[in-house]
Amino acid sequence: MFRSELTRISRLLSGTAAPHLAALPGDDFARLLLDQLGGVKASLTLLTRS
Repeated sequence: MFRSELTRISRLLSGTAAPHLAALPGDDFARLLLDQLGGVKASLTLLTRS
């Protein structure tokens, strides 16, 4: 279950959030979204290892 969510979050980051932030580097909402999802990704990574 955690692995599938990790995959979804990773795809969202690489496919949507990161390109948006690259196109609009001053967008505070995109930066916040990327930071928040990065934290979720880190937590899910740890959960999938145990």
